[in-house]
Formats: sequence, C-alpha cells, structure tokens
Amino acid sequence: MTLNLTNAGLNVLLRALAGDKIIFTKVQIGNGAPQTAATAETLSNPLLDLPVQAIEVGATNATLQTKFNNSSVEAGFRHTETGIWVQNQDDDTQEVLYAYGTQPDATADYIASSGDHILETQLDFLVFIGEATDISAIISESLVYASAAELKAHVDDKNNPHNVTKEQVGLGRVPNVATNDQTPTYTAAASLSQLTSGEKLSTALGKIAKAVSNLIAHVGNKGNPHEVTAEQAGAASKTHSHSATDIKSGTLGIARGGTGKTSWLANRLLYATTAAAIGQMPFPTVDGMALRQDKSGAPYWGVTSTTGTYTGQGRTGSSAKNSITFPDGCPKMVIIKERSAGRWGILLIHASASTGWSVVDGVTSNLVVSVSENTVSWYYNSQDSHPANQLDVNNQIYTYAGIY
Repeated sequence: MTLNLTNAGLNVLLRALAGDKIIFTKVQIGNGAPQTAATAETLSNPLLDLPVQAIEVGATNATLQTKFNNSSVEAGFRHTETGIWVQNQDDDTQEVLYAYGTQPDATADYIASSGDHILETQLDFLVFIGEATDISAIISESLVYASAAELKAHVDDKNNPHNVTKEQVGLGRVPNVATNDQTPTYTAAASLSQLTSGEKLSTALGKIAKAVSNLIAHVGNKGNPHEVTAEQAGAASKTHSHSATDIKSGTLGIARGGTGKTSWLANRLLYATTAAAIGQMPFPTVDGMALRQDKSGAPYWGVTSTTGTYTGQGRTGSSAKNSITFPDGCPKMVIIKERSAGRWGILLIHASASTGWSVVDGVTSNLVVSVSENTVSWYYNSQDSHPANQLDVNNQIYTYAGIY
C-alpha cells in the first residue's frame, strides 16, 4: 500500500528541512476502516506494533525494515491499515503519526493466527522524507527468531564464528599448517639401519637421512668404487682405431668429409654456405632462370630476359627522355620494336659505366643512352623534334625485351 504524510507528519518534515531531526520509532498495522491520511492521528483499529530492525535512507525516501511473527495473533485479520510513527520533536517521550496508508479489505494481505500456522516474515515500508538529511530510527533487537537467510548465513560461515580454539577440540599439540608445510625435527642416524614399524617419526627420518647421505656420496664417487672392468662393461680398450668402412650409421660431419645432413630436398643444388656448412639452393621462381653469382661468390637464380610494352607519347630531346625500369636488375641489352611501322632499335648498356650506345634500323643511332641502377633511359640528341628516331611516336605501341 502507498503511505501518505499526515498533517502532523508534514509538520515534522518541514521542521526537518529547517535542520531538526526525524527519528522513526515503530510501524503499526491494523484492520480498521480507511481514513483520510492528512487528518489521521492514529489507526482506526491498531493490532500490532512492529519494531524497526533497520533503516536505509535514499535521496528522497527512507526504507524501514521490520521483522514480524504472528505468535501473539490470536485471531487472523486483513492488513488494511499501516501507520509510521516518529518521535515528537518537542517531547521525546511522545510519538506522532508521520505517515498513513490503507488498503481495501478485499485486496489486503491476510495475517493468519498463531493457531493456523507460525508466520515469520520481513516487511519493508517506503516513506517519503524529501530533502531532510538528519534521519534515524530507534532500532529494536527484541525479536527472538532469526530469519531463514540469517540462519543459512550462519550455517555457511566457515570462519569459526564462535571462536572455538584448537585446545577445545583436542588439537592443542597439532601445528596449524598443511601436511606439506610441516617441519619435523630429527638427527641423522650414526650408521645405516633398517626402518622398524611403529618407531617414532623422528627416528625413522634420522635413518632415512643417513641412507640418503650415503647414497649421495656413492653417486658422486667417480673412482669406480665397484671396480668394474672394461670387459665386464663390454667396452673397447682405451686406445683403438676404426676404418671408414666400419661406420655403419649416423651422419658424418663436414669436418670429417661428410655433409652433416641425413637427407636432402630433391633437385636442389648444393653449395658451401660458410667455411664449415653446406646448404641447398632454393628453386628458381620461374622456369629457365640462369644460375649466377654475386660479387661475394654467393650463387643465386637470375632471369635471362624481361619483356614488356610501352605507348609512345611523341617525346624527343634531352628534356623528354624515355625510361624503362627493370625489376630484375639492369640488362646488358634492350631490344625495342615498333608494332605498326616496323622501326626497331637496340640499346647496348656499357658494362662499367652509366652510358651506352644504340642502333636504330640497323644504323648506329644518335640516341644518348644512360643507366641509373635498374632504370635505362634514352633520348634522340637533336635540336629538331624526331619522336620516330627516339622510338616514341605518339600512340604507337612498342614492345621491348631486356637481355641479361
């Protein structure tokens, strides 16, 4: 049911907003006839006083928690009235009805008598407090029964809530540590002896300590304490030799003339990767590549030619060079063929300089050839415009081949 402030409760709240206190004292329930909340001063027929067990203050409301049992209810009734009482702000020996709520008899909760069954429950009531800040309640601990949740929480508490000591349960001489964390004391036995059933742990550990000490010393003795002979161990004599034909298994190392490997990948060439290692060449990336060496002598696969096309743009002269960049390095010769007119040219790259010379249509040409890393450039060395002589007629397709 909804709780509304009475006129007296409104006066209490206004004084609390001015700095006074609101102290809740109890909750009262009954089965009387409904009243107007504003003018109510008491319940029509109060039956039970419920002491406040806890209070939770929110932004504009307070929740009063009560615990109720029907052990004193002789006749069942409908819970039609609720009253919230606070301490009189002028006389703390008196109480004022702060809020009142009512519920029609047809829908009100039924409170059974103790003769029907024992009822133990918690009832929470939400009360308006506005912006008042000094809110409290007189908390009662008079109820005898614990709730089911409280009982379960106590049963589930494994942290020794009753502070039982180990002496009280007969464990006063037992260390409070895990089995693996115990620290027994003992003195190593003077001589080796058998373990005896039923002897003290300290005595048994002393015998074990002596046996372990002797075993460690024996294992560390590299002087053949058992005087085992080479013949007994099936070993060869200290000085002996073998022929190469005696090698029946294993991998012969490079230092002994072997390869150091037990298997190879098929169809891959071998070469010395370092002074003491043998490796295999990777496969060529395309068919027909040639095996070459760089300046260090390391082998690698290189293409024999690179082909492509370009479209003429009508260029001529030193300020409008033609250029082709070859992804596989600078070629030794470039052959260029115009598709439609049939004009062709050969650019020969100088082996030790960044220049070359050219032939166009079978005649040594006036093309100036230059090289920059993988890029070959040329232009027709004339004051006049001759795109045909520069092999760059506008919109003509030229096919080229770089020969390495």
